[in-house]
Amino acid sequence: MKKIIYKIFILLLSTLIVFFLMREILGELLSRLIPYANSVFGYSVFVCLILILNTIINVFIYYKKNKKIYISKFGFAVFTISYILLLVSVLFSRNSLGNHYRNNYTPLKTIWGYLNSNADFIYIFSNLIGNIVIFIPLGSVIFYFLHKYMRDSMCIFISIFIVNLLELIQTNYIVGSFDIDDILLNSLGVFLGIKILAK
Repeated sequence: MKKIIYKIFILLLSTLIVFFLMREILGELLSRLIPYANSVFGYSVFVCLILILNTIINVFIYYKKNKKIYISKFGFAVFTISYILLLVSVLFSRNSLGNHYRNNYTPLKTIWGYLNSNADFIYIFSNLIGNIVIFIPLGSVIFYFLHKYMRDSMCIFISIFIVNLLELIQTNYIVGSFDIDDILLNSLGVFLGIKILAK
């Protein structure tokens, strides 16, 4: 009975936190990033963030009690499914809407362009830091499931391969352009994700 009450409490807590973040902090950011997103997308993001945060809270509470990180297989499975749904939604919810995408094959060209532009902070932050942060969990997920069967370097290689594959799929379905800088930032994200769990 205590475990059920505990799980309900954590679920309610994570729901309230995500609701507050999306309303007070992420509201403008989400509306700027995905102005054409429908309500179904919004609700799916909300649910995914709740499940992801729920997992993080449980990990944090366990660490405070036992001074070590532990993620149950069920908890990580929930986290993985939620993250994949969130990632797919973010990457493939867009459509062309008359936008003219331009490919970039020159390393650091887009990054320097953002840093030297007069664009607003939210736009620059979402394109630079956002491209790193959103792929950190991917590195962690790949390492969690594969590190027992291969070396860390192979996990990094597979992660970067998946990053390249996603970029090509986005380009093929006209929901984005091919940008070598996106690949560099995304690859940094998965690398950091692997290093977080790697001993």
